[in-house]
Amino acid sequence: MKKIFPLAALLALFCTRLEVPQLLSPVDGETLLTATPEFIWHPASNARSYSVEISAEESFAETIDSIVFEDTSFILADTLKLGQEYHWRVTARNLQGDESDPSQAWSFKVKEGVKLLTPEPSDSTASPEFSWESYPGASSYNFVLSSYADFREPFFDTTTGSTSLQWPDSLAPATYFWRVQAFDADQPLSSWSVVRRLVSYRMADTYFPLYVGRSQTYNWFHGEGIFRIGDPVWDTTVWTIEQVTITVDDVTSEGNRFIWTLSDSLWDVGNIVAVEQDSLFGAHFFMSKLYPEDTIFRIWHDSIFDVSWNAETLIVHFHWGRRYEGSAVGAFDTIGIMRLPGQGVVRELFYRERIITASENENSWTIDSLELRP
Repeated sequence: MKKIFPLAALLALFCTRLEVPQLLSPVDGETLLTATPEFIWHPASNARSYSVEISAEESFAETIDSIVFEDTSFILADTLKLGQEYHWRVTARNLQGDESDPSQAWSFKVKEGVKLLTPEPSDSTASPEFSWESYPGASSYNFVLSSYADFREPFFDTTTGSTSLQWPDSLAPATYFWRVQAFDADQPLSSWSVVRRLVSYRMADTYFPLYVGRSQTYNWFHGEGIFRIGDPVWDTTVWTIEQVTITVDDVTSEGNRFIWTLSDSLWDVGNIVAVEQDSLFGAHFFMSKLYPEDTIFRIWHDSIFDVSWNAETLIVHFHWGRRYEGSAVGAFDTIGIMRLPGQGVVRELFYRERIITASENENSWTIDSLELRP
């Protein structure tokens, strides 16, 4: 007796059938001149997404995995090792989550690159001498410097026959990235080198010149009182003026935080001021806006504050809180900081207001002002 399948079952069988993806590039056995290659394959019928596996092991025991939706190519963001052989394959998935068999595995090799010498990754200098080892058969080298790790906007791009390049001027304070590629007869001979990071400022030259032994003396003004909104009337109950000397006794780190140990007359001796604090010593608070591409400074990227700066001054305004929400008690805080390169904070103003009697529109307030002594 002939078996008849319902139409729905036939459609389900048709929809879940998946072809095995066919690879296109990198071609099997190819040697690449980039550590971030583009992977391309033929589309598979009924595929909703693809799983791409890349491994240095033929068994794919340890892999770099990527999921690609409705596309048949992607550029690897992770940098592969220079001089290393890799294997790659692709698996298709349909809308129901069914998988095809993996494609045939192809291998490729990332060619060796130029070995960088100076400046070292840990160096911090505004007048660097860039140098690298000579590459066999190279007649010239392409040198690129950028403010971006992906080099989407080169800051400086040149070709030289030498294996070194002395930067002629002083680099503006910032974080830079650089790399080198060897050429022969105007044709690439090597892969790009590894990308090396360069910081062109030292702590003593920046807006945050904190180092062990540094002392700064401030005039500290403190006031507090009551503010009645209806009149308006300011009633100052406390007003003091003191001289404060702040000394950095030690510098430590914890994860992505810098911590300065201070000994001074404003805070208790040995007080720890971390980068999260609203402090004149909280460098991360501002660096996340100055250098948003650098993830180490992104602790404060969701905070509400404005930063303006030029070659002479860095000014920061930060505010948070609320004054009123119906009859609820509210709060208002604001902080303003001005910094100068080589000096750090020259002025910091902190204002705090708290509603103490909402019905009478009466607020308590405090204000603290630090101003660097000349």
